[in-house]
Amino acid sequence: DITVRGQLIPALLESMRLLVIGFTSATVLGFVVGVTVGRYRVADRTFSPYFYGLYALPVVALVPLVLVWFGFGLMGRVIVVFLAAFFPILINTYTGVRDAPSDLIEVARSFGVDHELVMLRRVVVPSAVPFIMAGIRLGIGRAVVGMAIAEVYLRLGGIGALIVQYGAVFATDHLLAAILPLPL
Repeated sequence: DITVRGQLIPALLESMRLLVIGFTSATVLGFVVGVTVGRYRVADRTFSPYFYGLYALPVVALVPLVLVWFGFGLMGRVIVVFLAAFFPILINTYTGVRDAPSDLIEVARSFGVDHELVMLRRVVVPSAVPFIMAGIRLGIGRAVVGMAIAEVYLRLGGIGALIVQYGAVFATDHLLAAILPLPL
């Protein structure tokens, strides 16, 4: 019914836009920061305690603060999705880069790879790919949850607005139809 009346498709498109913007920015920044913190000891000692602490913090607890700082518009919702996805990607990338096999690094140095960017591109990042992919898999799941949280709390549009609208009038059939696309 909600598909025929034309409510579901625009809500899905709006939610996907939010998800793509937030998740893409979290992936890019999580990768860059994770490689930086994982590769350089000073950055590791300075920032990793904060990252682990923020990773344990539920995103729902940050929603009121994000609303005050960034407002109810697209930017506030993107920040919620970003925060949900950023830390799993960052921590897994950091772990993969930090645990790069020292034997491979020694072999690369013995073959003349002494520039840091070449070492990252040829040895460190390829050895960290399983960790990075695990972080992306965790991050996309958390990004979908962050998207739903942002849309339910901000009630501006997307799937979250449909969930709130149909939940308020106890239309469980429409509510379930709005929830079912989320895991896809």
